[in-house]
Amino acid sequence: MRIWLKRLLKLSLFFTLLIPFLFFIDRKKTIHDISKMNRVEIYDRNNELIYTSFNLHEGNYVSLDEISDITKKIFINEEDKRFYKHNGFDIYRIFKSFFSGSSSGASTITQQYIKNLYLNNKRSYKRKLKELYLSIRLELDYSKNEIFEGYLNTIYFGHNLYGIHDASMYYFGHNPMNLSISEACVLRNIIKNPTKYSPILNYENAYIARNALIKELSLKGLITENEAKNALCDQLIIKKMKPKLYQDSILYFKDLVLEELKKYSISNDYNQTIKIYTNYDSLMNKAVMEVINENDEDCAFIAVDKDGYYLSAIGGNNYIESSFNIALNGKRAIASTAKPLLYYDAILHGYGNIKLMSSPTSFKINNKTYTFKNFGSIYENRLITMEEALAVSDNMYALRMQVLLGLNGVSRTLKAFGIEDKESLNQALGTTEMSLKQLLSFYYAFNYDGLKTSFKAIKKIVINNQTKYINHPEYKQVLNKKACNILKSKLSAMFNTYNLIQKPTGTRIKDKLKIKIKGKSGLDDYNSYMIGFTDDYVLGAWTGFKEMKLLTNVNAKIAPKLMVLNAINSLY
Repeated sequence: MRIWLKRLLKLSLFFTLLIPFLFFIDRKKTIHDISKMNRVEIYDRNNELIYTSFNLHEGNYVSLDEISDITKKIFINEEDKRFYKHNGFDIYRIFKSFFSGSSSGASTITQQYIKNLYLNNKRSYKRKLKELYLSIRLELDYSKNEIFEGYLNTIYFGHNLYGIHDASMYYFGHNPMNLSISEACVLRNIIKNPTKYSPILNYENAYIARNALIKELSLKGLITENEAKNALCDQLIIKKMKPKLYQDSILYFKDLVLEELKKYSISNDYNQTIKIYTNYDSLMNKAVMEVINENDEDCAFIAVDKDGYYLSAIGGNNYIESSFNIALNGKRAIASTAKPLLYYDAILHGYGNIKLMSSPTSFKINNKTYTFKNFGSIYENRLITMEEALAVSDNMYALRMQVLLGLNGVSRTLKAFGIEDKESLNQALGTTEMSLKQLLSFYYAFNYDGLKTSFKAIKKIVINNQTKYINHPEYKQVLNKKACNILKSKLSAMFNTYNLIQKPTGTRIKDKLKIKIKGKSGLDDYNSYMIGFTDDYVLGAWTGFKEMKLLTNVNAKIAPKLMVLNAINSLY
């Protein structure tokens, strides 16, 4: 009894607020042009437009005439049967939802469209009243077909797909005009729960739900028994054909920009154009993507300029399959790119010019014996300098230096950046885990006098042609300037010539680079890295597998160097 009383009070309050709301609606006032809602434009470093979205969603827009009739029937039947009868909200559905005790299911297609355009999913009476008001305004200013068309073009279909065109192309490889009964049922189910009913993530769920909906449509008379029988026999073949709207590098970058945009106080006023100016380098990203597209392994790439502005932040090979940006958020062992972190501490403690043996040996730590080897078991079998050790990424030199520094050489450098990691001998060989972004911040400091800055995507924000924000770089001294400059001079070693048995690790790309660069590569069983920098830029590249599989492909192992090579040659 209490539950029913509580529901009745809520319903009474809702209509008490709604009735005067409806009474005072100015029917002469029109809602803003839907095509101009909250337009966001992102520009590259040459002020060229690279990305546009409305209400933070991008997609290919199609007219209602370009969508199959059966698809339209299914969405109307399942989402809002009385769509062509109500005026934006459906009293019948509200009461039905109330008496069934359901907290969902009362929203009409018009209300859902309004929510897609203007509102968030936060539940409150204020938001619901605003949704109703805007729905009624929309119904006064636009035809039912215009509203339905807009709705179908703004629905979220999972895998970062908005709109029925991109969903149809991605899942089934053709335009929505050619959607079959079976395919339309799959798409309709996806919008209920994009993860649960994705035929890519949960094929069995999608298949079972499709069959259930086909049978339901047959019982309701929307399709014939014969059509239902044929639809049930249709194979559920998923194409995963990516819509060619934006390059993957742009999509990963726009996520970074839009996430950063949340830090600024920008109103939700309608009909405003937000122009965001960045340092994204279109030509460089295209050159890097040429390498990435040739690899099946996961790839990541970041580039920043001397002020800490991103030129690129590529977080994977295929944005639609996974929008997770491993460059920014994925933590992996950093392999031999850790050695300069060790050598910075060595220089700081006066060991920058010390020679150590490059020969097989074992280390006894706390009564335990540890045995390591160089790549390919190749050793110089003599004392070598830090530069020579960097040139060939000699493990023995690094391990001996870590012991000399009391096993905490790497840890001390990490702490300067607020990173904690257990002190161990293995740290010298890169067992510490961090993101490519974090790793790049160390090399940024090595390159720029020990300074740290928060990497940024946004340089300037202009709203309705008025400059609102200019993002100025800020710096903090975290490492010793002199030690960084000494280390920086040594980090050209991988591209230099020495009297060594092994070839320096930069030999493959050295003669192809337009200018001289400094850097360090890294390779272990699961990861391959290349960090490169000039006076103007710091770049980092990675290949591996998000699932932590062994990296065995030789081409994938050298891909980070090729990414940096292409990027440098594009920039210069």
